[in-house]
Amino acid sequence: MIDAGIMSVSATMKVLGILPGFFVIVSVAFITDVTVEFMLRYTAHGKSLTYAAMVGESFGLLGSLALNIWLIIHFIVLDLLKPA
Repeated sequence: MIDAGIMSVSATMKVLGILPGFFVIVSVAFITDVTVEFMLRYTAHGKSLTYAAMVGESFGLLGSLALNIWLIIHFIVLDLLKPA
């Protein structure tokens, strides 16, 4: 399935140029790979079914609290910046 991510590759190259655009694409691919590996490792060992539960198992109460605070702030800011 092709979605908006693959559609934005040409726009990335157009705005940034060939080398910086390629660097951004490779960086995003690396971050995605590390994230998926992290999620697979910790959901296989624990009993977590959600992302928040997985963070709680991985980083403890402080990590889970930090994630929840970040999500609340993130969505409040996105809601305030959303065009009317």
